[in-house]
Amino acid sequence: MNKRIYLITLLLACRICNAQNIVPNGDFELFYGCPQGFQSAGNLDSLLYWINPSTVATPDYFNQCGTSPYVGVPSNILGFQPAYSGVAYCGVWSASILGLSKYREYLAVPLLDTLTADSCYYFQMYVSLGNRCMYATDDFGAYFSDTIISGLTHSNALGKSPQVKNPQGNILNDTLNWTLISGSFIAAGGEIQLIIGNFKKDSNTTVISMPWVAGQNPSAYYYVDNVSLIKISGCNTGVNEIKVNSLIKLFPNPMSDKLNVTSSSNELLEIIIYDVASRKILQQKFANSVTLSIEQLAKGIYIYEIRDRNGLCKKGKVVKD
Repeated sequence: MNKRIYLITLLLACRICNAQNIVPNGDFELFYGCPQGFQSAGNLDSLLYWINPSTVATPDYFNQCGTSPYVGVPSNILGFQPAYSGVAYCGVWSASILGLSKYREYLAVPLLDTLTADSCYYFQMYVSLGNRCMYATDDFGAYFSDTIISGLTHSNALGKSPQVKNPQGNILNDTLNWTLISGSFIAAGGEIQLIIGNFKKDSNTTVISMPWVAGQNPSAYYYVDNVSLIKISGCNTGVNEIKVNSLIKLFPNPMSDKLNVTSSSNELLEIIIYDVASRKILQQKFANSVTLSIEQLAKGIYIYEIRDRNGLCKKGKVVKD
């Protein structure tokens, strides 16, 4: 136990000194032990820093080292999704229209530094809908609280107004790729905790039905990965550059004999395609656009990464019919 406390203290100190991401363990790669499976209060106790703010709801932690097929990566109870980076991510139930329509799950974490009043911050996270979900929604966001919210004895919507949220009408129905949710905001001051999820009540939540698949789960359930918050000099400064990589497009998906990749930027990029066993299949550098011949690939699911000079900027799945 003493070693664990020392490790947490050391990691906090290091991250504060670097003055970068104010969200600790935003990629969910730091953990006490591999997730064992689903439990009555979720399995976030395997994670460093992150907590379940409710004693009733059960948000989940998924890791490649999971000892149960329900909580593995890339395969788990909700479908198949490699991590955006690393080997782990979390997941939350966000909406439904069945008997559990009022049920919500949230991810919460104390920030490494208290937010400063009238200062601008840029937040981003990546989400992906589980393959076996019956529903999808556009209601998902990040709320920064000036008090620690924990020990809730209910699993209802929190009714908060998130400072950063997915745009209304942008239904998060992509089960193949990770979708970026991002935005900047001016802090009121004193915010010390981040909470992620759907904060709207049922009457204000948009829910659409997804195509039927075997083993479907009656929810809009989202994987969450690569969560970050940085302080920026102004709410119109630096954000466009961060968002450029979200304008990279791959099509068609599913693919048959060709895969097209386009980018709105003029910088040199590289696409790498792996099979589900993480073996490198294709690698190609390009600027603006490229068309890959994939006739030789067997039918199935493949993982792609697109990198620029700074590293990974987009990752997802493509399917070969």
